[in-house]
Amino acid sequence: MVVFADKSRENELIEIWQQSFGDSEEYIRMFFEWNLSKTMVIVYEVDGKAVSVAYLLPVTYERAGQKAVSCWYLYAAATLPEFRGRGYFGEIVKVVREEVAEPVILVPGGASLVSYYEKQGMKVWLEEQYLDINTYAEKTSAKYKNDDRVQGRIKELTAEEYAVKREKTLAGTSYIKWDEHFMNYICHENNVCGGAQKAVTVENIEFIVMYRIEGSILKVLEILPQDICLKQLNFLDMKKLKACVQLLLRETGCKKAYVCLNPTVMATDKLKLSVNQGYFNLTMG
Repeated sequence: MVVFADKSRENELIEIWQQSFGDSEEYIRMFFEWNLSKTMVIVYEVDGKAVSVAYLLPVTYERAGQKAVSCWYLYAAATLPEFRGRGYFGEIVKVVREEVAEPVILVPGGASLVSYYEKQGMKVWLEEQYLDINTYAEKTSAKYKNDDRVQGRIKELTAEEYAVKREKTLAGTSYIKWDEHFMNYICHENNVCGGAQKAVTVENIEFIVMYRIEGSILKVLEILPQDICLKQLNFLDMKKLKACVQLLLRETGCKKAYVCLNPTVMATDKLKLSVNQGYFNLTMG
């Protein structure tokens, strides 16, 4: 049976989260303490025990030249290992599609889940795009081939500074917007996990970047501007974007970079979307 849950079921929710994602209890409780009161939690029960869960976080779809739309972002979907394959999470998705009045978006946890969600009636809105920085030196002009010749300025940003610059950059476009609370949490979570927010200026372009370090890999969670699928940056600007990442590689000592420009994003049919038109990248965690 599908039911809506609250903080009283926190221990059950922690168990599902830990067994599914392997995060520490401290990390999970941090998410709960910050966000549970602002989140819709939907669980599937078996004999009164929560065995599957989805968290719906409030977001806004800002539409260029049109009225904004309140939406939900489906996050941390999980089922206890021993209860998987029984269709329980599918029942949660059915309730989400049929009973949640507002549109719902999600980022599938892997490519294999796209077809699963399509069978549940959701559609792909944005297709994954990433930038291969590791072969960058062989593909760009001599101006940026040698790391030592890549010049620029790097400044650390507070959560508030990052949010202001981000909103200014995306203003007038179609994108998924987090409110002030969740932007503060996203930056806090990123910092707790060893990440940072920086403003990087390469010649006349300022990029804002959120990243974290995983081993020797620089994982860029967001880099702006790159306008929504890179359609408004010319070839020279693309070289500057890549130079921006090279500067961060040099600063952090990382050997490789993974740069996500947009993950795969899916949506319920309540949100009328044009495929690959829009932006959503700060997907939390």
